[in-house]
Amino acid sequence: MPLPDRAGRAPERADPADVVEVDRIPVTSLAWTTVEVAGRLDEIRRRDLLAAVVATGRLSVAELVAVADRGVGIPRRPRVLADLGSLGPHFRSRTERRVVDACGAAGLPTPEVNVVVPTAGGRSDELDLLWRWAGLDVEVDGLHHLEPGQRQRDRQRDRDLADVGIDVLRIPVADVDDDLDGVVARIARKLGARRDDNDDRRIRTLTSRQRRDAS
Repeated sequence: MPLPDRAGRAPERADPADVVEVDRIPVTSLAWTTVEVAGRLDEIRRRDLLAAVVATGRLSVAELVAVADRGVGIPRRPRVLADLGSLGPHFRSRTERRVVDACGAAGLPTPEVNVVVPTAGGRSDELDLLWRWAGLDVEVDGLHHLEPGQRQRDRQRDRDLADVGIDVLRIPVADVDDDLDGVVARIARKLGARRDDNDDRRIRTLTSRQRRDAS
């Protein structure tokens, strides 16, 4: 099934948060278009479309759920929400769920859970908790990560992720058990620092362009 590759002209029922302007024409976001198209399909094709879009990494389950939640005009909205709920997040441990729940309770954005991303050398890695917009991966490490061989593999993996712009914060399970609030605070600081770094890079890029245009 072909995936939506662009937004459609915005209907009146679209939420203002899901409408952008392209060449001064209001169009719906890719997320809204995806959810609306999914609502018009039969059950099998609807689930295939949503799963395929999430698999591309262009949109997360959380982003699609947020759009469906506010999109009162979306066809078969309850069924779309139910299908999205079946897609994830897929936690591999109760500790991962505790961290995500605690971050949500603290008002932090929801990460993607156990998502696969391409890394250096044509490989792919599954990341525990990914805040894609911040380029931050939080790994919840069990005891086997203390083994010498595993530690070496982890260091190489962290370098590979750094090469594609993803910073890794490793948190032992013991830290989650002993001081969950402290873990959330560390994540919050990292997210804030990554946001500031991204803002600085955008400012430097804009300044460089302005200098080139002026010369």
